[in-house]
Amino acid sequence: LAKQLSNPIASLISVPAQVNVDFGYGGGEGWRSTTNLQPVAPIDLNKQWNLISRTILPAIFQDNINGSGIESGIGDTR
Repeated sequence: LAKQLSNPIASLISVPAQVNVDFGYGGGEGWRSTTNLQPVAPIDLNKQWNLISRTILPAIFQDNINGSGIESGIGDTR
């Protein structure tokens, strides 16, 4: 299992997440938390070819940026 997890083209689906928290926005009082969900899913096209889907989906939560209050949403996918 450890070898398959380290192999980016193994037949395993994984959903790693990266969390970034930034302080000091909007005059110093605001903050933002961004969670990047990064699912990797192999799709068998035939016995010789796999299609690897690798998407980055940012979920953003922020507070007190330029006096706007609490806001959240989904960012642009990559």
